[in-house]
Amino acid sequence: MAKINNIKRIIAEDFPKEDRVLIEKLSYVLNNFMSEVVNAFDKNINFSNLNQEIISIVAQVDQNGNPINSISFQTSVSNIQGLIVINALGSNSSTLVTSSPFITYSPTSTSKVYSISNIKGLVANSKYTLKVLIIGN
Repeated sequence: MAKINNIKRIIAEDFPKEDRVLIEKLSYVLNNFMSEVVNAFDKNINFSNLNQEIISIVAQVDQNGNPINSISFQTSVSNIQGLIVINALGSNSSTLVTSSPFITYSPTSTSKVYSISNIKGLVANSKYTLKVLIIGN
């Protein structure tokens, strides 16, 4: 990925005299903003800067994908847009997933707690540990 080149700062003296007072006021705000953006994109964006989180869920489902035991998760992510399973480990080598797991979830009456109602793509009656990416808006 290309690195953002350092930006040229706005300098009031580069503009006509009649515009310098306005340029000076604008440059204070814009120069600071441009520096922050360059700094952020210079390898300083990570999971803690974004509205997303990775969690682990232990799941076992029946032949229809319904959890055998109640499964819920708590998250700090606001306005969840979806869940993506990024890793699914079965309890042994014969419990490989049959397709990309898809999780159906809904909010509970407790703030930031969600209940999982279905997980497609898992072998029935086998225990899995799912790493799930929670994406917010």
